[in-house]
Amino acid sequence: MCGCTLPSQVNLLLFPGGGASLDHSSPFFDSAKWMFEVAIDMNMKGDRFPVHGTCLGFELLHVILANTTEVYLPPPPSFVLYCTALF
Repeated sequence: MCGCTLPSQVNLLLFPGGGASLDHSSPFFDSAKWMFEVAIDMNMKGDRFPVHGTCLGFELLHVILANTTEVYLPPPPSFVLYCTALF
């Protein structure tokens, strides 16, 4: 980490959905990982700083924490509909 901080006007970290690359060499991933590490550091120091990921953003959090792009992907919807007692 570079020792940089997030601006004091920022009070949460939101990773939205979209079509960004989760490859470890992409600028999006590098920036997201840095922001996530800063947020974790702030939380560890007692400064409450929520982190939220929606859709691709949630997957991004998994990729950062697992340190690999080989994360579990759910079964296709047809499989879920067939195997669940809800439907």
